[in-house]
Amino acid sequence: MKKLILSFVSFLLFQQAIGQCLPLDVTYNTIGYRQFDLATFTDGRAFAMQTDNKVIAAGPIGLGSGSYDWHIVRLNTDGSVDQSFGTNGYVQINFGATYDEPEDVVIQPDGKIVVVGSSTLGNGVNFCVARLNADGTLDNSFNTTGKYSLNVNGACYAYKAKIQSDGKILVGGSSTMSNERVATLFRLNSDGTIDNSFGTGGIVHMDAVASDNRSEIYDIEMNATHIFALGYSNLNFTGTKTVVYKVDMNGSLVLSFDTDGMLVSNQSTYRKIIVQPTG
Repeated sequence: MKKLILSFVSFLLFQQAIGQCLPLDVTYNTIGYRQFDLATFTDGRAFAMQTDNKVIAAGPIGLGSGSYDWHIVRLNTDGSVDQSFGTNGYVQINFGATYDEPEDVVIQPDGKIVVVGSSTLGNGVNFCVARLNADGTLDNSFNTTGKYSLNVNGACYAYKAKIQSDGKILVGGSSTMSNERVATLFRLNSDGTIDNSFGTGGIVHMDAVASDNRSEIYDIEMNATHIFALGYSNLNFTGTKTVVYKVDMNGSLVLSFDTDGMLVSNQSTYRKIIVQPTG
């Protein structure tokens, strides 16, 4: 059974400044980093830092026979596992019987934890969102179960989440349309229901390059009036193009942005976007 050592090295502990690497902070777990050998813990996908500097990390954990669940851990500021979180510091979430993958973690201002990813359910691969209370229990005020899943025309993969100032949850990834995977945004209300005021039925599909076989969203930023998403498009698997999308808060592409709301670049795939104060 495959093993993986999962490492977390906080930017507070190991950072680069003026071209020089600073030494590891040995007050953190005595060596400056934390490793996990959980035998079947296959990957570490995302992390977020709470206001108290505790770290939430998430990834899929293997259950054998090709099955995976979401696995979430919280670390204290000294690198030890926070025993007050979930069960002995860990939370395991099952959406479907086979393959569950968490991809991003965001923390709300009230301390609740939102995790997004995908799961193979009976109707195919679904977008999935879970919200936890600060103690690691599922938040039953979110879609009554603490979990939400959505299928759109085929395989759906969620990679990034953002919490709006009004508490709504914006999720980006890709979904299948006309045998293509197209960049997709959807938005949930703070109670875990789909926000029908966004796009069409809460969903926005954006196909930047005609006949592309696969396009996805990897990052989301926003200001008071607009949402900016960063992703890529693969034209018939012959080359990858970076795409920046700009939509308004109702989910409509801003046509004044490169004439159609989608800026396509021939550069390789980028993964992070930052919005300047000027927009």
